[in-house]
Amino acid sequence: MGEYSSVEEETQYQEKSKPIEIEFGLENTKDEHTDECTTPMLDNQVQAASGDTGQCKKGDWMTHPAFLAFPNTKGLWVGKFETGYKGATSTTTAQQNENNSQQVIIKPNEYSWRGIQISNAYQTSFNYKRELESHMMKNTEWGAVAYLTNSIYGRCTRNDDATASCEEVRINNNSNYVTGYGAIQSPINGYPSYHDFESATPKQSGDKLYTYLDSKSVSASTTGNYSGIYDMSGGAWEYVMGVVTSSTGTDQSGLTLTTIDAKYYDNYNFIDASTFSKSILGDAVKEIGPFKQEIYYQEPINIGSWYQDRANLPFASRWFKRGDRHSGGTQAGIFAFTSYNGNDYIDCSFRIALAM
Repeated sequence: MGEYSSVEEETQYQEKSKPIEIEFGLENTKDEHTDECTTPMLDNQVQAASGDTGQCKKGDWMTHPAFLAFPNTKGLWVGKFETGYKGATSTTTAQQNENNSQQVIIKPNEYSWRGIQISNAYQTSFNYKRELESHMMKNTEWGAVAYLTNSIYGRCTRNDDATASCEEVRINNNSNYVTGYGAIQSPINGYPSYHDFESATPKQSGDKLYTYLDSKSVSASTTGNYSGIYDMSGGAWEYVMGVVTSSTGTDQSGLTLTTIDAKYYDNYNFIDASTFSKSILGDAVKEIGPFKQEIYYQEPINIGSWYQDRANLPFASRWFKRGDRHSGGTQAGIFAFTSYNGNDYIDCSFRIALAM
């Protein structure tokens, strides 16, 4: 699969989002081919290189790094919904900080599994389907889904004049963290002015949100139909396996990276939380710039120029989280990112991916 990385060195903020051109192929792109470049990877070839563009330049096609970490597989399967906690009957009973792959349920109308430390989310995902290389979703894998979403294979359509128009994925605004929901209307206010867009009624459509069984919920799908992926805007924040490793700062994930295979996480070498140049090509981080800071209710928040999604880089010993939560307002979205220290938080879930 080749993808064009539309990274532009712009300093002037402007609201923009561009359809991402995608081609599907059976061979990886190479530097020696015209209009192609070899995907920047580390020496072990299972981990994308942070901050390295290699010989890639604007206009080149590049195999997405999410498809290179598992070389003996044909592709990725991504959980259609946030991981749910099997048998949970409330938001509270779905908050379980444990390693237990038997409790995984990936279906609509389930309470999202939250309050889980990254070490337990990682191990639960790892043990889920070992024969299919199950693992906790990586930051670059989230980026691959974001790219597909903002293409003609997702939420973009071609116009008669050969241009394309794209529509943002609708937020899941269910305040009980129930999977598969979509807001009846898009938020118009930034964080934390969200109260007009959520409902306290679990597991049924209300006057402000659609349940998955309502066909109009497809506005919250990455493809605009039932074949797409849900809960990637709103719902709960989702921890992903992308970390800034540093000797400073406190990592509370409970995970020792030296004990796991490098193909299961993205390693970033930021110097500080403003070094966007250290992102990984394909992770949908630098690509959504340029960025600006706005103040919402006395809180400074960075936003990107793609759909005004939140854009706060991690700093030392922090882990990426993506998508924002049900209360994110306009700043929730598939391109949204910020970070936590990896500990168990009640607004943080995770997603499982398979390499098949």
